[in-house]
Amino acid sequence: MTGSRHIRRFSTALLMMIAALLALPACSVVDNVTGGGGEEITVTHAWGTDQYPYKPKKVVAIGTGVDNLLALGITPDAVVTRPDDESAEWKKDKLADVPRIDSADVTAVPVEEIADLEPDIIVGDSYRVSQPIYDMMKPIAPVLGGMGVDGEGLGWKPQLVALGRIFGEERKAMEIIEADTAAFEEVQRRLPGLADKTALVAQHRGGQFYAIADPANPSNDFFADLGMGLPRKFAEGELEATLGRVAISPENIEDLTADLLVLFAADGMDAVRKVPGYDELPEVARGTAVEHNEPISAALNVPSPLNRRWALEKLTPVLEKVANT
Repeated sequence: MTGSRHIRRFSTALLMMIAALLALPACSVVDNVTGGGGEEITVTHAWGTDQYPYKPKKVVAIGTGVDNLLALGITPDAVVTRPDDESAEWKKDKLADVPRIDSADVTAVPVEEIADLEPDIIVGDSYRVSQPIYDMMKPIAPVLGGMGVDGEGLGWKPQLVALGRIFGEERKAMEIIEADTAAFEEVQRRLPGLADKTALVAQHRGGQFYAIADPANPSNDFFADLGMGLPRKFAEGELEATLGRVAISPENIEDLTADLLVLFAADGMDAVRKVPGYDELPEVARGTAVEHNEPISAALNVPSPLNRRWALEKLTPVLEKVANT
């Protein structure tokens, strides 16, 4: 369970940093955010250091950046959406009246349409705003994507802290993180049987399985925050990972053994069930595999303050089953 403890240490350190930030004057430099109180805000993020207007008026948002803004009570003036955003059930109602800018895929950013809106800031995330996309959008307005390129920097919390400073909502950012922590601690107290149980977030695509193997990846935070961890082979690095993911061929299907499996089947569950041994996996046989639930998979793969609470509620029945097994 080393991976589980490692992830919780990241979260604890981040909360301590936020508490220090909120206790200091707005002009102090804490970690990667400087300024406030009517001044421009300086933020060091994954792709450099930029200045952002304090309390910007017009906002265009992408991906998890949308969730962070909504959690802070800020409705974007427009959102850039991809086809996979259709599965984001946790925020659809909140965006019902917000103009959409459709984007065909991850590499096709509608730069001209965004520029036509003349935004004061563009807010994205670690996955939607790669460095090339950041470079494309920077001439339009200051861009805030991910805060780092690995570990905690890929997640929603550091960006939420930065947005709290930019929009003058530092206290609210802290309250959001505290509420998130409390929600998971409450489930952990209610279901002590989850302690030291294992979970995997995976997908099946092109005849292969791919499982998230990096204990520090924010995609594993959900289960780590419930006291769960990766199976031993993953936690100890026994399986070779590329970009934090392990490719598992059908003949090694037993490597997917865990107490709980969340599996997105890109090629459909018929293709998965044809893999010899899949139906015999312990979690599949006992009904603790969440199969091809696109919204759940999306929420776990790219977590946010909105979708974590939503997924916690949706997954409660299977978590109870795992805890009592």
